[in-house]
Amino acid sequence: NKIDGYVLGDGTIFPENSIADTWVWGDIGNYYGAGVNGLNINENLYWVYFKPGNMVNDYAPVLRFSTDLPNLSVINKVLTGEVGSGDNVIIYNTPLSNQILMQGTVPKGVTEFGVKGSLPDPAFYAAYILQKKLSENGISVKNQTIPFSNYRQILGYYPNPKVNISIYDSPSLAVLAKHCNFQSINLYADAFIKTLGYQFAKDASFDASVNAVKAFWSAKGIDLQGFMIKDGSGLSPSGILTSKNLTDILYEMKFDSSFNDFYNSIPVVGQSGTVQNLGRRTKADGNVRAKSGSISNTRAYAGYFTASSGELMSFTFIINRYSDGADRKIRRILEQMMVMMIDI
Repeated sequence: NKIDGYVLGDGTIFPENSIADTWVWGDIGNYYGAGVNGLNINENLYWVYFKPGNMVNDYAPVLRFSTDLPNLSVINKVLTGEVGSGDNVIIYNTPLSNQILMQGTVPKGVTEFGVKGSLPDPAFYAAYILQKKLSENGISVKNQTIPFSNYRQILGYYPNPKVNISIYDSPSLAVLAKHCNFQSINLYADAFIKTLGYQFAKDASFDASVNAVKAFWSAKGIDLQGFMIKDGSGLSPSGILTSKNLTDILYEMKFDSSFNDFYNSIPVVGQSGTVQNLGRRTKADGNVRAKSGSISNTRAYAGYFTASSGELMSFTFIINRYSDGADRKIRRILEQMMVMMIDI
């Protein structure tokens, strides 16, 4: 059994520049800043495990990676922090690059400590892993895996005609949306918005995709004044929208044929997802469905609640630019607001 050619990962249905121009350099090498490709695998993340030292500021060498990452050059500057200090590692890399820089601290007192990073070229990695699995199962491949962009430069054409050997259908959009909202997965949100750009304009750039979203909601009569998003995940600090934008969109969704699936994709306060520890044993517990969102000194919740009148109502809370160290206080205030609104 033999493949006389290459195993290649073609993610070019989305642009090779997989991140938004306005994302922060300190985010994009970490798991939550993974760029979205036309071919994604394992949520485009990997784990790297460090061995903390015995003393604070001891060097913390890399023990292993969770998977074989081809052609990767690692610069490790990670040190040991106080017991219980958690993950204070920042991973720096750029899409399509094979070099990563890691710095920060991992806590002492444990034998190893894992941190998640983002794959710089998920399509290439997917092809590499497939070729490795083929080899393990006795199927040899003539050529080593190379990035798809290099393949086009070297051979100058895309195989034609194409023959489908195996097709894998993804879970339904309802399942993916629920996973995205319950676990707050930035990659999924960005994949959704880029799919809209490709579907409506055959252009999956972030700019075209945002325009597709704006055109969709404008056609439904939503006032989008102040709606200036830059991506699907909200990772861009320059992206903004108003609480009115979100509340109006949520209200309009109540009349959509897919509303039940959408409603069920939103976590329940006190019970599930990223809000499972919020509002426990209060009126909001089991009543409010809310998607959480946070970025530096900003916290937001948006979703639905059933008022004392029995009416299902939409809501949005956004608090911007609060003081450093006030996160817990802001969270308590928003929790109290969720309880109070139920008596409307």
